[in-house]
Amino acid sequence: MNLIMCCQVIEGYDFNKDIRFSVMAAAFWKRVYPEGQAYVATNGVSLIPKHYRRDLKIIGYEFDSQYAALSRTQFMLNYIQSEMFKTDTVFAGHDVLFLKRLPEFKAKAVTNYRYHPSQPYCSDLFIARDRDYSADIMREVLHAQMAMPKPIVNGAGDQLAYALTLGMPEKTAFNGKEFNTPRRPDVLAIPADQYLFTPNDLFPPRYEDYGKLTPNLTNEEMMQSKTAVHFKGNRKEDFFKFAKWAAKTGRVYIDLNMLEQW
Repeated sequence: MNLIMCCQVIEGYDFNKDIRFSVMAAAFWKRVYPEGQAYVATNGVSLIPKHYRRDLKIIGYEFDSQYAALSRTQFMLNYIQSEMFKTDTVFAGHDVLFLKRLPEFKAKAVTNYRYHPSQPYCSDLFIARDRDYSADIMREVLHAQMAMPKPIVNGAGDQLAYALTLGMPEKTAFNGKEFNTPRRPDVLAIPADQYLFTPNDLFPPRYEDYGKLTPNLTNEEMMQSKTAVHFKGNRKEDFFKFAKWAAKTGRVYIDLNMLEQW
C-alpha cells in the first residue's frame, strides 16, 4: 500500500513549511508500512532539499489551477488512470499521521465519515483500490467541483462534491460503524474517530455525539488507540509537537537535528 500527498507552490502559502509536513508524514507511513512508499505530488520539486527525501518520494506534477482542492482532485484522477497506479493507494492530506496499519478492506474504494449536515466525508482520506471504479468516483467529484461558484471551490468545494457523488446518509448511519455510501455502494465509509481522528473536533462520527468535542487525548493515548490523526486547521503546531515527541521517544525515525531547526 502506498501513500500520496499533494503539496503545491501557491502564492501566499509557505511551501517550505508545508513540505515539512509531508516529510514527517512519510516517516510515520514508513514506520507502519515499511514495504510501501510515501509520495508527494508537487510543482516545487527544485525547492525540496535532498535531505528531506529519505522516506519521501517525489512526483513532479504541474498543478494547473490556483484552486488547491480542485487541482488535487484532478491529480488524483490522473494518477489513478496512469501506469503508476499499481497497488492500493491512500490519498491523504499532509497533515495526517498514520500510527497503525489500516485493515485490509474489500471494498472498491474507501472514504471516511463524521457527522456533518452537509459534508459527511472528509477529503483528507480516500483509498483507491479498483482503478476503474475509483477513477469514476474522482471524475464525478471533479465535475461537481468544477460546477461550483469560485468562492466555494477552494473552500468546502471538494467535500461538498464528495457528498454529492457518494450521497448523504440517513442520520441512523452515523453510529460509529462502517457503512456503504448511498449513491456508491461499493465505497465503504469508515468512522473518522478511529481512522482519521481529529482532536477537539466538532464533528464526531456518531450523530448522538453531535455538538460535543472529540477528546483531546495525550500523545501516548493517540499512539496506542488511533490508526491516523488529522491535525487539520489550527492544529498544525500540535502536529510538529507530536512528531517531535514521537521522534524523541523512539516511536519514529526523524532526524532530530533537522527537527530542532524547524
